[in-house]
Amino acid sequence: MSLSDLKFSDSKRPPSIFRANAVEKARIVALSNISTQKLLLKGELGEPVHITKTIKKKVDNETVETVVTKNPRKWFWKDHRGVYLLEMLYGSRAVSINGKSTIEAGPTPESVEKVLDILANSVSVGELDRALSDTVTKRKTGGRKKSS
Repeated sequence: MSLSDLKFSDSKRPPSIFRANAVEKARIVALSNISTQKLLLKGELGEPVHITKTIKKKVDNETVETVVTKNPRKWFWKDHRGVYLLEMLYGSRAVSINGKSTIEAGPTPESVEKVLDILANSVSVGELDRALSDTVTKRKTGGRKKSS
């Protein structure tokens, strides 16, 4: 087989999902964070949980991979009444759903898991696209103020 036997095309590679659609990226990030919260919830129930991430660095023209432990912030906590509350975060910002950012889950960790399942389902079908895009916009416009 030679070069003349190949069939050439003008087609371009499609952009990656993170470049193609900001809404799709927000959904992927939110679903990933929800699964991390489910792991943290298992830790709350007494199961051993280790959340790690791999960091790649170039050292002397070689790629070195290092596995480090992540310590993500929990979205859920118990209030003074013993009720679990949950605040969905995108980055460090709370996602405002129906004008409020905190969800009352219930008295048990299982109720938090139900709320996380509902949020995951809502994100995957696109019900929270507007709330996520508003939060992304706030993250981009927020930050340090320039001194005059």
